[in-house]
Amino acid sequence: MTAPTAVERVAAVADTMQVTVRDRAAEAPWGSGLTTPITRKITISALCPVCGGRRGEPFGINSCDDGAYYWVQGWNNPCGHRDMYVAVLAEARELERRTGGAA
Repeated sequence: MTAPTAVERVAAVADTMQVTVRDRAAEAPWGSGLTTPITRKITISALCPVCGGRRGEPFGINSCDDGAYYWVQGWNNPCGHRDMYVAVLAEARELERRTGGAA
């Protein structure tokens, strides 16, 4: 497999969006102490991975978990398909791998 060309990298990031999500997999396991939420700003496709329609506009969400406050974003896809943070984190990793970090 060859590395993507500059044109392929630009095409891959042309229709993307940046969102901030919670990365629970990067946090200490439940029951091992206080919760310290870890958030990440990631780049994902602006298109729904199920049907290809546009994803909704991101909006901010203030949250609290065990007294730790954090801010993330959510969005409502007009098509009705729901995005889960674990899935969009995997999507962001794959996009970064495919584009060589250009996203």
